[in-house]
Amino acid sequence: MKFSKLTLVLLCSSIGYIDAQFGKVVSNATDEDSSSKEDSSSSQLIKGKKVDKIEEKAIPWQYIERIINLERKIEELEESLAFNCAGGTCKGRDDRNYIIPTALIIGKENPDCTYGSPSLSVDAGIASYGSSGTSFTEDNSGSNCPSGSGAVAFGGMTLATGDGSFATAYGSEASGVLSSVTGGRWNSATGQTSSVSGGHVGVASGTHSSVSGGYGSKATSQQSSVLGGHRVEVSGSRSTGIGGYYQSCYDSYCIAQ
Repeated sequence: MKFSKLTLVLLCSSIGYIDAQFGKVVSNATDEDSSSKEDSSSSQLIKGKKVDKIEEKAIPWQYIERIINLERKIEELEESLAFNCAGGTCKGRDDRNYIIPTALIIGKENPDCTYGSPSLSVDAGIASYGSSGTSFTEDNSGSNCPSGSGAVAFGGMTLATGDGSFATAYGSEASGVLSSVTGGRWNSATGQTSSVSGGHVGVASGTHSSVSGGYGSKATSQQSSVLGGHRVEVSGSRSTGIGGYYQSCYDSYCIAQ
């Protein structure tokens, strides 16, 4: 067990004081014994009286014992804590797993959000962004909302409402089960396991559908996909839209380009 500086100072001070004073007792007792030629019993009485005075002036041992016991309890408590803190930083123990069954919010809380259990939010409270810079919410609150069970929301103004969904970037919404939006602006993945990886106002509403960029593009049918373009819409099952301008594909297994 390691003692604190305070305990060590008290111990050293008490021991040092008693040692120094005891030396004076022996010296004084010897001088008094030689000059007055008192018998051994009176010499012992003098020593006893002076030792009593030493004990009165020295730090009581029971107080030091209490400090030692207190430090032992503090050490036991520190060993049971999940985090070790030093200065302004706390570090988790590397020999433990941490289970958080509810929401973990890093940054700011959104008072209008019913956080999923469990869920993860990294939220700086971003309200908008542009060439003039980034602005934040007026009330200094969060702007993201991972309300689905197992949902994750990063970025700004993002919604992850589907179970197991993931939303980042800006204004994104992942409402389908296991859906994701990983880039762009105002994109939405509403189909089950659908995804949008970039672009602007893209929509992946079909089951297992995907939109990879472009503007206003939509993949609305099962396993459909859009790779860029401007307002490209693919509604046929297992169909693909590849770029272009106002392209569409309504039949199954077709390619719009």
